[in-house]
Amino acid sequence: MDLRGAAPRPSTVQEMANLLLAKHGSIVTVSWWWWCLTNMLVLSTQTVGEKWIYNFTQRYIELKPRFSRKYDYQYTKQEDPKFIQKWFDTVQQTITE
Repeated sequence: MDLRGAAPRPSTVQEMANLLLAKHGSIVTVSWWWWCLTNMLVLSTQTVGEKWIYNFTQRYIELKPRFSRKYDYQYTKQEDPKFIQKWFDTVQQTITE
């Protein structure tokens, strides 16, 4: 997923971990996730804990920045040159008056 430009959502990673737990009885390496997800293996009702994804990203710090953050349209809009120029135009108009 990450190679295609879309980092997995924490809920997706948690689902993959649950699939691994159902298949193997314990959490194993990351390399099994995609295989388990594509085969949709569900063999037991045992699942990872509610804070598992948080603890997992704390253990593997290299994964933390890979998770998507909520898109803030208002913040992004303020970085748009059109809106910035509008502000400078207003300042310039105020100065000339």
